Amino acid sequence: MLSTFLAESCVSFLEPLIESWDIDLATFGMEIVLNRRLIPGYAKRFEFVERELPQTEEEPGLKEFLRRQSVGGDVTEEEIEFSKRG
Repeated sequence: MLSTFLAESCVSFLEPLIESWDIDLATFGMEIVLNRRLIPGYAKRFEFVERELPQTEEEPGLKEFLRRQSVGGDVTEEEIEFSKRG
């Protein structure tokens, strides 16, 4: 019951503020046009974009660890890859 009340409260608050909105499901980009009489700077665009992380150089400590056979000799490839991701 509380969630219904909260949802209705949000709708009551946002409905007069938003003139229109559009969402691009391919990019999750959302364009919102706010009520010009109530909000200055009325057009907003929000985007959620998947990006690859930049390739980083291995940490010096990890390099040293992997170089030492006595310490890193039994490390699996999976563990090494996990360590490189940070």
